[in-house]
Amino acid sequence: MLRARNPGHFARFSQPDAETDIFTAAREGKISALAALLKADPGLVNSTNAFGQTPLRVAAMSGQTNAIELLLQQGSHWDITSAVLAGQTQAVTDILGREPSAIKVEYYGGSLLHLAAARGDAATTRLLLAKGGDWQAQDALGRSPLGLAKLANHPDVVAILRGQGASENLVDAAYTGFSTNARAAFLKAKNPVFTNAYGLSLSAIAAGTGQA
Repeated sequence: MLRARNPGHFARFSQPDAETDIFTAAREGKISALAALLKADPGLVNSTNAFGQTPLRVAAMSGQTNAIELLLQQGSHWDITSAVLAGQTQAVTDILGREPSAIKVEYYGGSLLHLAAARGDAATTRLLLAKGGDWQAQDALGRSPLGLAKLANHPDVVAILRGQGASENLVDAAYTGFSTNARAAFLKAKNPVFTNAYGLSLSAIAAGTGQA
């Protein structure tokens, strides 16, 4: 029978399992398990997984509002991406008040404004625009916040962005169909050939999304 030479050897390798458990509990909204884990080790509340995500971020990504509430009660801290994911406009306001440069944070190749627009979060969209969010910014696929709002069918957010002067770019048009303005922009473009970060051309995007 093998015995550990150093009892602390196994202790060092038990922590990742505990971290995995708390992220699973946060993602799946298992409140009893989450509470038990935090009671056993309060330090887990602001721990991070292999992707740099806190339990609060994981809960926000999954829309687990009860888990979010418990984590906040136990001392979890909002970061700006998690706050936008959870639609916590006041938390976003507070963070930007302390750290204006946080407006430039990106999430999976897109801006915070992309994220708010895709979620249909009108209040946070307004806030981010007021704080300097760039409606012309493109995500990794080349889409603008307006394009994402149209794709996700959020007319109120579309209206807010248009009110700030936003218009579709050519990639948005390939995904959602040419509006009059987008058609005119395409016809005026000196070089309308485009390939996004994934190697997709405008024609490939249009074909893939059924935009005849």
